[in-house]
Amino acid sequence: MKLINLSSVGTVLDTETGDTYPMDLDGMPVIDEGVTVNLNDIDEEWAEALSTEDLDTVLDVYSTLSPSSVY
Repeated sequence: MKLINLSSVGTVLDTETGDTYPMDLDGMPVIDEGVTVNLNDIDEEWAEALSTEDLDTVLDVYSTLSPSSVY
């Protein structure tokens, strides 16, 4: 797991799988069953809330994921 904080949306992104996790108050991912959302499944509201910097990060990560990583 290689994680990057996306502070603008309170999310932690796994750069190897494209999975996102809620961020707790300490900036750590909340990895509980049922809270993981893959980049392919994010909603428009979440994407629109991304800061410019976080959006660039998400786009960079998404472009590097293999098709088997994003389902």
